[in-house]
Amino acid sequence: MKIKIITMISLIVLLFYSCSQDDLIVKENQNLTETVNYEKIQVLNGRLYFPNKITFQNYYKDLRNKDENIVADILESKFYSKDFYSLKPIVNDKTEQIEVTRHLAKIKSNTKGLQQNKSLSDIKLLENFDDLEDIFGEDVFTSFLNQDAELQVENKIYKYTDTGLFIADINEIDDLNSYLDTQQISKNLLEPTPEATKLAYIQEYNPCGGIQQVESYQYFIAEVDCGGGFGGSTGSGGSGGSSGGSNTSSSTPNSQLAVIANGLDQCSGIKPWLGNLFGTTKVCIDQYESKKRVKIKYYNIDIFLGYVIGIKTKHQTKGWTGLWRKQDADEVALGVNSLTWKFTTPEPPSSFFNQPARIYLYNGKAFNTINGYSNAVYAGDIPVPNLPFADKVDFIIEVALDTPFSPFDNEKDVREFIYQKLFDTAKGVLKSYSNRELKKMGVVVKTPTATWVQFYDFSESCTNCSKRENIIDFGIVTPQITYSFGTGSNNSINITNWNFDFNNPSLTGMSAFGMAKRNGQWHGKRMVF
Repeated sequence: MKIKIITMISLIVLLFYSCSQDDLIVKENQNLTETVNYEKIQVLNGRLYFPNKITFQNYYKDLRNKDENIVADILESKFYSKDFYSLKPIVNDKTEQIEVTRHLAKIKSNTKGLQQNKSLSDIKLLENFDDLEDIFGEDVFTSFLNQDAELQVENKIYKYTDTGLFIADINEIDDLNSYLDTQQISKNLLEPTPEATKLAYIQEYNPCGGIQQVESYQYFIAEVDCGGGFGGSTGSGGSGGSSGGSNTSSSTPNSQLAVIANGLDQCSGIKPWLGNLFGTTKVCIDQYESKKRVKIKYYNIDIFLGYVIGIKTKHQTKGWTGLWRKQDADEVALGVNSLTWKFTTPEPPSSFFNQPARIYLYNGKAFNTINGYSNAVYAGDIPVPNLPFADKVDFIIEVALDTPFSPFDNEKDVREFIYQKLFDTAKGVLKSYSNRELKKMGVVVKTPTATWVQFYDFSESCTNCSKRENIIDFGIVTPQITYSFGTGSNNSINITNWNFDFNNPSLTGMSAFGMAKRNGQWHGKRMVF
């Protein structure tokens, strides 16, 4: 009898385990078969609704790559005509009058805690529109949020505030709003939370950033360095380009663009008025006429649903409503002398240093330098190392340096070393083995105390266009990678792995320019920080 009971219990446990495993398999298969479904994107309860994250990511990427005039038409036909109001609308000549008027009227009629905005002038509200784009780094995502800074993915509401992102189940959104009232956190980005309240809340609930559980909600701000490590994987890369126009033989040669850019005023970039809760944004503006300006922006933004790292230059006009929007110029140029991330990494053994530098070409061929750094020989077919911009560059230079070349004090020191010692060699290898002109390159320099990662862009300008943009990386998760120094090495370099979080380096520096030509005159800024 005892044996029968044990046997029955064993069968029940086995049956329960099998059912549990089946449930897990079903869930895994559901995740694997989750597909992009644009048909289900809709306006739902005043918010944009996406059936899953994959659909959000792909739709966001698709619209980012379209001309702004086309995006304005899509928003009008698919969403604005169905009573949706963007946090910041994207408009064109056809839609500006009706949509700016409609959006401003909606703000002033809002009865959910925005009483003071009823007395704000249209000019002030339009200035706020401009600031809101800078908080999130770019305008397409800002247009996806409603005027309460919310959107829905599956059954979750994502509510962005000036204290961070709160994520709640759809049936808990009223409770979340009550919670925010209790904490005295503003529910709308146009009405700020008191600074002391905001800082106290962040310090108590999320001092290091990332995702945290607060009550029954998830709470997120961009990560900051608290001395800890990280986990995660990389997302998929995006692509950069221009808005309209073309790259033609009538474009100004790169050598002339560099000379013109040297004559521009320099700025270090201002931060948006909400600070950098979702990453880093820096903006420089050259308003050369009352209704004409050139805007250059660096952004490294983590909005939890995705992230984007990029640089862009826009030529804009102020429409009759007062909203800044794109305007084609004769020519728009963007150049990145260097965008630099510095990571603190352990010191390797002395044998690691003063070895040949490695040049990885885009086509999988690698070369080691000889005779110092003046020449290079074929080292084998070796894939380009793992970096956020690996699929966008013509080659990557990798070198380990001990004294007297290091340590470097800043990105300028690294840049000057590369130009003086390795640039011509790498450029020659590219031309000899691929017959390809250099447009973009990457650099990884290891010193005893740090690793410097750089991105350079020598791309041409565009003509009859309004924007030049370089999306360095775009994905659905935070850009955290494991970099292997010396991969595929057939010399004495020891292969070493380091973790890099491009949202949270120990230092970021940039030297770039953005400018536009109109009526024969160039306007713009050099951004250096």
